[in-house]
Amino acid sequence: MGQYEDKTIPSLKFSASDAKAIYTWLVDPFGGGVPKDRALLMTNEQARGTPMKVRLRDVLDQAGPEDELFLFFTGHGVPRIKEGGAMDDGMLLPYDADNRSTGALEESGVKLNDLKGWVNRSKAKTVFLALDACFSGTGEHSFSRLEGGKGFVVEEDRSILKSIASAPGRALLASSSAKQESFEDKRWGGGLFASFLLKALQGEADTNEDGILTVAEVASFLGKKVPSEARKARGKDQNPELLGEGGFELTYNPRLVALAVPAIAEGKLKKALASGAITFDQATAASQEIKGGKYSHVLRQFLVGKSDAKNFGVNYKPEEIEK
Repeated sequence: MGQYEDKTIPSLKFSASDAKAIYTWLVDPFGGGVPKDRALLMTNEQARGTPMKVRLRDVLDQAGPEDELFLFFTGHGVPRIKEGGAMDDGMLLPYDADNRSTGALEESGVKLNDLKGWVNRSKAKTVFLALDACFSGTGEHSFSRLEGGKGFVVEEDRSILKSIASAPGRALLASSSAKQESFEDKRWGGGLFASFLLKALQGEADTNEDGILTVAEVASFLGKKVPSEARKARGKDQNPELLGEGGFELTYNPRLVALAVPAIAEGKLKKALASGAITFDQATAASQEIKGGKYSHVLRQFLVGKSDAKNFGVNYKPEEIEK
């Protein structure tokens, strides 16, 4: 959510493009592999409160016991504070969020307690939620004064977020810890959390190189990368936090799947050939390697993403491969 109808709510430069980048990975056959008719992207004007609530509820309600759900939100988060200063609910702000009063924000936003109810009653095998928003700060419903900040006010009680991911097969990855903000910056080309989440999903989090990315591996990767970048670029703390179960599989490492699934490897070759990066003879020789199940070093580097198609075309010399 980058733009808001109510201009008293600060806009975010990169939230919409971050959401599109995650969606693009999700539906990419070499990425998340989700069919487009099973994925949904809602940004800015498309993401009004009522449609957002209805779609979220329906997706979670209609999921079956073999379904695995991936939910990503980027935008402003707002806490609801009860007497005594504790947080008893929070809202994810849609495009048409009403900032005239706390009550208006509650009515127009997506309440975390509602989200908790939908997640808890869902029959889905797994539900993974990545929230690039925060619920911390210092005033009744005034937003961050820091450019690129996605957060808000008050001492933060994590019990609401924890309750969303309390059941087996449920995980919530928050972009920051209590009392911290979540940042975006042109130096990262987007939100700090979203930028490294995408890198993680693209295979960089698969540190043991078993071809499988678990929630815990993704969280560990972000836990190392995001804080150091936040301190270096903004001089502030931002520590992503995993709530709920981290052991279930989230996706496959596309860099290694290309070695295990010949059709995927062949698909990468076809793209390289169509782009003009490699010749027909190179494509033919590489295809023979794939069919034989033995990969030369240069081909392997290309298939696992450590070199691009252009470099592969320059360095791949079939006549030098030992037969």
